[in-house]
Amino acid sequence: MDASIRARGMVALILCVMGGISARCSAEDGAFVVINELLASNVETVKDPQGEYADWIELHNPTDAAIDVGGMYLTDEAGDPAKWQLPMGSPSLTRIPAGGFLVIWADGDTDDAGLHASFGLSATGDEVCLYTADGTTLLDRVEYGRQLPDVSWGRLPDGSGEWRSFAVPTPGSANVAVYEGFTAVPRFSHERGFYEAPFELTITCDTPGATIYYTLDGQDPADTSGRGFAGTRYAGPVFVSGTMRIRACAAREGWATSAAVTHTYIFLSNVKTQSRTPSGFPATWGGTSADYEMDARIVNDPQYKDRLNESLLSIPTMSLVTTNDDMFGSQRGIYANPSRTGEPWERPASVELIYPDGSKGFQINCGVRIQGGYFRTPGASSKKSFRLLFKGMYGTTKLRYPLFGDEAADEFDTITLRAGANDGYTWSGNERYAQFTRDQFARDLQRGTGHAGSHGMFVHLYVNGLYWGLYNPCERPDASFSASYYGGDKEEWDAFKHTGFELNDGNRTALNEMTSLSQQAANSPEVYQRLQGRNPDGSENPQYAHLLDVANYIDYMIVNLWAGNWDWPWNNYWLARRRGPDSTGFKFYCWDVEDIMLSSRSPLTINRLSDFSEVGRFHGALRQNPEYRLAFGDHVHRHLFNGGLLTSDSLIQQYRDLVDSIESAIIAELARWGDQHGRRMQLADWQTMRDQILDSYLPRRSDIVLGQFRSAGLYPSVAAPAFYVDGRRQHGGVAAAGSELSMREADGTIWYTLDGSDPRLPEGAAAGESSLLVDEDAPKRVLVPLVPVDPAWRTSPSFDDSAWTSGTGGVGYERSTGYESYFDINVGQQMYGRTTSCYIRIPFDVSQEMLANLSNLAFRVRYDDGFIAYLNGVEIARRNFEGDPIWTSAANAQNSDLNAVQLEQIDVSAHLGVLRVGSNLLAVQALNDLPTSSDLLFSATLGSAQVAAGGTAGRVSPRAIEYVGPLTLSRSTPVAARSVRGASWSALNEAVFGV
Repeated sequence: MDASIRARGMVALILCVMGGISARCSAEDGAFVVINELLASNVETVKDPQGEYADWIELHNPTDAAIDVGGMYLTDEAGDPAKWQLPMGSPSLTRIPAGGFLVIWADGDTDDAGLHASFGLSATGDEVCLYTADGTTLLDRVEYGRQLPDVSWGRLPDGSGEWRSFAVPTPGSANVAVYEGFTAVPRFSHERGFYEAPFELTITCDTPGATIYYTLDGQDPADTSGRGFAGTRYAGPVFVSGTMRIRACAAREGWATSAAVTHTYIFLSNVKTQSRTPSGFPATWGGTSADYEMDARIVNDPQYKDRLNESLLSIPTMSLVTTNDDMFGSQRGIYANPSRTGEPWERPASVELIYPDGSKGFQINCGVRIQGGYFRTPGASSKKSFRLLFKGMYGTTKLRYPLFGDEAADEFDTITLRAGANDGYTWSGNERYAQFTRDQFARDLQRGTGHAGSHGMFVHLYVNGLYWGLYNPCERPDASFSASYYGGDKEEWDAFKHTGFELNDGNRTALNEMTSLSQQAANSPEVYQRLQGRNPDGSENPQYAHLLDVANYIDYMIVNLWAGNWDWPWNNYWLARRRGPDSTGFKFYCWDVEDIMLSSRSPLTINRLSDFSEVGRFHGALRQNPEYRLAFGDHVHRHLFNGGLLTSDSLIQQYRDLVDSIESAIIAELARWGDQHGRRMQLADWQTMRDQILDSYLPRRSDIVLGQFRSAGLYPSVAAPAFYVDGRRQHGGVAAAGSELSMREADGTIWYTLDGSDPRLPEGAAAGESSLLVDEDAPKRVLVPLVPVDPAWRTSPSFDDSAWTSGTGGVGYERSTGYESYFDINVGQQMYGRTTSCYIRIPFDVSQEMLANLSNLAFRVRYDDGFIAYLNGVEIARRNFEGDPIWTSAANAQNSDLNAVQLEQIDVSAHLGVLRVGSNLLAVQALNDLPTSSDLLFSATLGSAQVAAGGTAGRVSPRAIEYVGPLTLSRSTPVAARSVRGASWSALNEAVFGV
């Protein structure tokens, strides 16, 4: 580890002493200050001035003169040296006395009093860099590996080049008491998983002289709260003849003890004979009778007997291990006290993900709580939901694993294990409605609209070695979740949940402002624009906070209203917003959407459009605004027409795929919980409900909801045009060159565009002149960099790009289907599996007349997943990337496929002065989030923006063309069309035809 330390400050100190340079002279620029100690997992050592256990960094001045470090920079990314600056002009905070120390809290809470850096430290390994006030000169850099809770990493002696672990962290004072090293975690001879035959388990450790301790009762063997280690000293192989949970740690005198490692070995023969009185488990949970048994009537039933093994192996398994006392004990057990909440009722545990086919899962130590609302109640249900929390006090601050696949986040602060509740066998009298899939289906639908939503999966859960049933692990849409999908740090996000907009993260300032403005926006076009961070003319105003993501909110409302969500909007919701200039408004997330789709309280014809409580209050006000109503209608048309997400064929296929994935698993759930309220449920009950949804509900629900939207004025009475190719109805897709595109079935006059833009300007918009400098089909040069490239590629029109790929149209690749019509330059062969960046150069000319007539500038872009755009070398826009880009940079968030194909308009008028008469260059670094991402897209235009200035019911865009007859498709074309009758407009119909 010593070799990874770059202590430039110490080199300067040695040279100073040898050369006789005065300490005073060198101290003026802080050349001697070093990073001396850090704590990346502060569980319960020292608190910051705000009373929180925050990570910290200690600086040390080893000279005999005081040094003021005000103006210097600290960062956890060498590529972003100016990430956080120590305040200038505050010597009481930043002056380090001779031989003294200065502590900076690394918690992201920059608004707090004292020194709080804008970043935190990772307990799994990271770097910390100290730069001079010029933001480029490196003073000191420390790389460190995995850190243990409450064990700091620092120099010994202070200011030296030797680094050690400190059992007793010493922020602000000299370092003492070190560990000599970290004991390696134990190795197990057999992987966790499923076994049929007994075996001997061998446990070893790579650290010479280490002793291994293990437990079989869920206790952490490293626990030394009693006399010595809690575990039994390992002396030889452990015989495993049945389901067993074994936890082991390794220790060596003078070294830090390893974390406990857990392996669960499952024997299905034990699972099927799981009794009502398993050894070591209490007979009651508090005042409620315990329920452990697998129902022998199901296990031995001829229709299930030969399918139960298959059922238990049909989906992944999770094993949750803790002590029986922490789980079921009457005094401290969370299952015996399910109504108790918060950190006092969080217990240490281990969780493993086990794949039946032997694929690599994970094991991680964590905290566990009971999760939920009503079904926490003792006696309401014996099957409870859980929440897993990943914290430094248990070992690592995040679960790092692609739990929900490559398209989802792969780092998690917390995971919820949903038991089924209203959609399972937990509610007495409601069992026949059970599907276990309704909430997952609703969350899938929200993601299908193109916005972030909670991913989920299904697993069989084991608790302390006992089979506990079918569970639905899913993401919890809090601040951390929002940062994962929309960017920024979690500390930048405000997050709220049901009910009463309970504050979960951040503060209420933006929520209160959005609530107020949304009410005013009901009758004010100007306030409606301001709610979205815009001037009355629709142009962006950086002085206005972007409070509401209208498109996100509309799609959120449509999904819940379509689903007939009985237990909402007064309950069961999440919303979050990023603070600061990068905000794109509040995002809304579906949560606990169980009371839908023929549940006992959500019949086929249910209408939820008149409830404007809680999270529905914004819709209740905004539905009075004509622009919001038409936007709502546009989204309805997108999802309920032309094979959209909420058309019956699409819904049936989506739901069938979901229920097919768990049908076999239901058998094991029946055996575990199907009789908990007396009646013995059968697979046929589940299948009957499934078939009613597939055959009676989904084919009819969308037409019913469309009628509800029409009656409420949320879908226009004017019919939208439909597209026909060579006389046959076709909504986008592949068309032969020379095909005729016609538009029919519309009321009134049809207006359309061929650049994907809306043929109608918003209410109050004037049809002013539009000037396009760069269109999507502009000639361009493209390079997928596999080595660093001269930065002149993005600054100089004369840069030699002759060896780059040339072409017109969009740039991208598609390994499945979706983007083929949006790009002509395919970079899949160069990018996929290799890199995440693609360079694009688009040269263009501007005349003196064009430049004189430009009063604004808009960059309109389709992208997946991110980009940085430069105009003549000046950055004008970026999405889903932070810091300084390099040739291997990747997007830090995803842009959904549905959003990616929409032209997002970005106001770049502040950069009008960068344009020049003659040759200009638009350069773009297009970004994917992963080298193995299934697709990439970048396509853009640059020109004047469409702005608003007067009128009443929307005006025809200057880019729009009146439809007078069929047009010939000669190239891939995005088409957007509306019809207008008098002052009334239809919904927008949009599609892309690939030629």
